[in-house]
Amino acid sequence: MNHKPQCSDAGHFTAMRYDTAGAQRVRQATQQLEGWAHGWPEVNPQRIYATCLYFAEPAPWLSIEALVASSMWALWTFALDDLVDEGALTAQEFAPRFERYVGIARGIADVPDGSREDPLAALLHEVCEALSRSDVFTAARPYLARSLSDTLLAMLQEQEWRQNYVQYGTQPTYADYIENGLRSIGVIPCLWTMLIGTGDASALRHIDHLTVHMRHAAVCVRLANDMRSYRKELSEKNINSMTILAKDEERTGQTRATAVDAARQQVNRLVDQEFAICLANSHDTRTDTDCPEHGILNTARWAIEFYRHQGFLTCQPGTEFQDFGWTSDHS
Repeated sequence: MNHKPQCSDAGHFTAMRYDTAGAQRVRQATQQLEGWAHGWPEVNPQRIYATCLYFAEPAPWLSIEALVASSMWALWTFALDDLVDEGALTAQEFAPRFERYVGIARGIADVPDGSREDPLAALLHEVCEALSRSDVFTAARPYLARSLSDTLLAMLQEQEWRQNYVQYGTQPTYADYIENGLRSIGVIPCLWTMLIGTGDASALRHIDHLTVHMRHAAVCVRLANDMRSYRKELSEKNINSMTILAKDEERTGQTRATAVDAARQQVNRLVDQEFAICLANSHDTRTDTDCPEHGILNTARWAIEFYRHQGFLTCQPGTEFQDFGWTSDHS
């Protein structure tokens, strides 16, 4: 991955217009990932196409190799999240895996012999091998590993909250939830893989600057996902921002239906507020190519529009970019 993109034409990259070349990149990456996934039953092939879109549309400068590697990381995260959500991985079983996964991401942990003991460990090792083809991977690896550690800790916190909700009916405050949720959604590690694939080494000189951008983008993705998954989470006795805010509204004496509607309106306002911050942040570009800043902004924009229409399991080939309503003016 020695290609170094030039993103100085911000208008071109933030527009994310549909074009034939973009569709071809997605098809090519999807085909490669489908072939790769045959060897990993832990990877749900129904998510491959949408995952390619998740990186290809916000970061059209990524090479096919970088697009595939970043998508592999996201698909690994989905596989882990499925185990946690389905209850196949308890908090007690998660703890030793936590150290192993972070160690593999850092490059300091061995993969267990064979894949029977922990196939996700072997899968993560293979994903890191794919990412390592970028010139900036070695320097960026500690930040990727740290963001993964934050994500895993947040997943553990969500497990605890869910147990408390099921047993006692208690929920965290919205503030506590969103601080944890911006990490548990796994967006920040994915953004790191995007930066690694971009190959702009100057990003490593602006970690604090980019971290602020990533946090606000992750909040946008978290809230957009929460609105999309509200009914599913409710049926599975999980919590998200909608369940928390709706319960707050019910405490004021509103009916359930009115409370849910008020919560949805509130989450929509919060998304708008966070995206406005993302947009303002994107004007403060400091990296050599501007790609890191625009990739982060575009990820937030993509997720907001995507979750209005689709989910990662429902979006399949044939869903073109223009279906999400992109325009060239998002200012």
